[in-house]
Amino acid sequence: MVVGGAVRATAGAICMYWAVSITLIFANKVLMSSAEYSIPAPLFVTWVQCVETVAILWALGMAKEARPDLPFLAQFPSPRVDSATLQAVAPLSVVFVVMIAANNVTLMNIPVSFYNVAKALSVVFNVVLGYYVLGSVVSWRVLATLGVVVMGFLVGTTGDVQLDMMGTLFGVLSSAMSPLNSIMTKKVLPLVGEDKWVLSLYNNVNASLLFIPLMIIFGEVDTLRSHTHILSSPHYWVIMLASGVLGFAIGIVIVMVIKHTSPLTFCLVGVLKNSIQTVLGVYFYGTIMSSGAVLSVVLVLVGSLLYTYVRSSESANEADVVKTVNGSDDDDDECQA
Repeated sequence: MVVGGAVRATAGAICMYWAVSITLIFANKVLMSSAEYSIPAPLFVTWVQCVETVAILWALGMAKEARPDLPFLAQFPSPRVDSATLQAVAPLSVVFVVMIAANNVTLMNIPVSFYNVAKALSVVFNVVLGYYVLGSVVSWRVLATLGVVVMGFLVGTTGDVQLDMMGTLFGVLSSAMSPLNSIMTKKVLPLVGEDKWVLSLYNNVNASLLFIPLMIIFGEVDTLRSHTHILSSPHYWVIMLASGVLGFAIGIVIVMVIKHTSPLTFCLVGVLKNSIQTVLGVYFYGTIMSSGAVLSVVLVLVGSLLYTYVRSSESANEADVVKTVNGSDDDDDECQA
């Protein structure tokens, strides 16, 4: 019965992750490239979603203070911020703003079916930054898996697929910012007591402020003025508000999946999610998938999975070596960790 319950909990977390993540992608796609409910203002869409995240965290913080006895609410921060911490988190927030803005520009210009191809270089930048910033060792097996990913990216951008240039460039920019965001997050977390929700609050407050001048500089205020008929549509705001809630929920769901799976299993879950997302993109948007397009998607998905498998294997081997050198045979501590 215990095993069956664990399996159901794991399956439930995975299905919830798939549902939330895929729905979020399609909701954002509708907001930015739908003939009926779209405004070509990706910075505005991202700004609204950051403001929503702040509002949700603030509301949950107030609820925690009203009902401190509820375990679920205990994880969220109190509804307050201070200027010193906002300034300390600001460098991370700049990277975060560039990353999520570029991410939405990519989605606006790239079909959902090829979204993962446009952002395929994330693992490559992850290894490059890890090598130059953290001094991480890179094996030939890791390089071989990256070669598969790069090949898939090149097939998708230079072959018969011919992805949109702007979407591809911003996909590369988002891919470069993603590992840098992770590295900076690790450095900034101690400033907020290693609390990811406190960091999320400060990060999104900063982002909400940073996006305002960016929207003015890139002319999105004029774009919004010319689309007042959509801004006044209740349907538009239903989708917008839903995307913000989904964007907040994805953080909770990912934690649930990680809790019930291993890193390798989580990567497999992600690859399967991307595969489902691609199929749904083809189905709903009628995307034409040539042989080159299929090859591109397959190479990126397989390369990403092989990369995580190799990195997980090497990490496990390194842990075994350290364990042997230290003479440690304490399995209980390892299980608790």
